Amino acid sequence: MLETSISSVPPSAPAQRWRRRWLWLTAAVASALVAAAVLAGGWWMTHPHVFGPSGGNELSTGLRVVGVNRDVGVVYGDSAEVTLEWVKPHVVENTADATITVVVCTSNQSEPLGSGKGPLSGYCSSVRPPRHLSYTGWDGPDFRGHDYLLLVVNPHRAGVVRVAGVRIHYRQGLRRGTETAGWNVVVQAG
Repeated sequence: MLETSISSVPPSAPAQRWRRRWLWLTAAVASALVAAAVLAGGWWMTHPHVFGPSGGNELSTGLRVVGVNRDVGVVYGDSAEVTLEWVKPHVVENTADATITVVVCTSNQSEPLGSGKGPLSGYCSSVRPPRHLSYTGWDGPDFRGHDYLLLVVNPHRAGVVRVAGVRIHYRQGLRRGTETAGWNVVVQAG
């Protein structure tokens, strides 16, 4: 009597080809899913969104005296804590040869500064450069003790300064991002 076992019967050539194709297809789909997850994770890591959009609001300070600082609150942020790496003004016009800097102001007032002049100590309990420091924006009705970004414009001759917000590079946990945020500011000096 001739005994045969099913396991000893070799699969047919078409079945072997189909099995190979199925394995390749499964590997290709798995590879595509892993690549998509890596890309989505990379996007998530490099695109946090903490600050509001730039533009929309414009603050024009009117005619200012040459050589006198004009201080303008440009970004109030939200309650998320981030580490500011650097912040730079996005200057689109500077015919007044102005010195334009950004500082972090910790408010000593119940409301943030829209626009002002004089010593920063009049509305800031502390003033720091926006480099490598922890920043927490406004989170409620009283602004005292909260940080915001302040633009300090000092025109050196008659002309116009236009700033379209500020570029903010920051970290939030493992995530890093760069955003343009804040008000459009126009300072006229004469």
